[in-house]
Amino acid sequence: MRQEIIKFLLGSENFAVETEKIREIVIAPHITALPNTEKWVKGVINLRGDVVPVIDLRLRFHTACDPEYDARSVVMAVRTDDERMIGVIVDAVKDMEEISFEDLSPAPEIGTSIESKYIKGLLKKDSEMVVIMDMERVLDRADLENSTCQNG
Repeated sequence: MRQEIIKFLLGSENFAVETEKIREIVIAPHITALPNTEKWVKGVINLRGDVVPVIDLRLRFHTACDPEYDARSVVMAVRTDDERMIGVIVDAVKDMEEISFEDLSPAPEIGTSIESKYIKGLLKKDSEMVVIMDMERVLDRADLENSTCQNG
C-alpha cells in the first residue's frame, strides 16, 4: 500500500509523518505561553478559531538544547485519531513523497534520538535515512502527561 509522507528535520535528522495526519503547516504563528508546563510545551495557538496546544519536538526528543523560535519556525498541526489537534514545532519541512510502508525497515533500539516506540520504521533511499514517526504514539495523551523533561 502506498502512502504520502511529509519529510521534516529535527536537528540534522530526517523524519516524516503521513500527510493524512497533517491538517496544515503554519510558519511562525504567535504562540501564547502557558505557565507551569514542561519546557517542551510551548503554549497554544489560534488555528482558524481552534485553540491548539503546541509542543516543540526538538526539545521533547532532545535534538536541540536551546532551539530558536523565529520567523522561519514551522508548526505542523497534527490531527490524532481521537480528534485532538496538536501543533508540533520542527526545524524545517522538506518535501512530500509517496512511499510503500512495506519498504520500511524496523525501528532500531539505538541509533536515533527518539525511542523506538515512537517510530513506525526507517526508510532508506539512496544515501538518505528517514525516520517515519508514529504520531499517535508521540502525541498519546497518557504518554504526554507522564513525560518529564530536564529544565536545565
